[in-house]
Amino acid sequence: MRAFVALELPEDVRRALGGVQCRLAASQADVKWVTVAHLHLTLKFLGEITEEQRVQVTRLLEALASTTAPLRLRLTDLGSFPTQGAARVLWVGAEDETQQLPRLAGELERGLASLACGEREEEFVAHVTLGRVRSSRNRANLIRQLAEVTWTPPPSFAVPGVTLMHSVLSSTGSTYTPLAQLPFSGGQVG
Repeated sequence: MRAFVALELPEDVRRALGGVQCRLAASQADVKWVTVAHLHLTLKFLGEITEEQRVQVTRLLEALASTTAPLRLRLTDLGSFPTQGAARVLWVGAEDETQQLPRLAGELERGLASLACGEREEEFVAHVTLGRVRSSRNRANLIRQLAEVTWTPPPSFAVPGVTLMHSVLSSTGSTYTPLAQLPFSGGQVG
């Protein structure tokens, strides 16, 4: 099964991000937009995992969640990977007001390496993917729109836990199903 580890976003935050997607879509660039209901912050993409790995990853997430207080995130600026001029992934940055996200991401990365699960990543960059550029059609318009769009991020919000998500790809888009939702229980939000 194809899986990833995510922080789910509240509905009002997803709606605010959907508004940004609409403004960027005015560029008429060839972008595959993430469905608003599926917007999330990916902690780690795992790729194909076995049932045994799913159980091991769930145990790892339980252990990490038990030592992590609920996170408080705020969205920041718009950006793109690898660079704005060669945009392939459009995103909104995120910051953790509780300062736990870097530790959580690092411990998750180390734990998954010990399970031989997921590819090793260079550096974790907290972001919500808005869309993926599919071709160069109207890319210049998109880059201009990305530079000109101003938005006011929603207020900071609590993230009460971490989710192991199953992803099924189809011609109509991805379908996400939670495999495990683990609440953070390591203390109070700061």
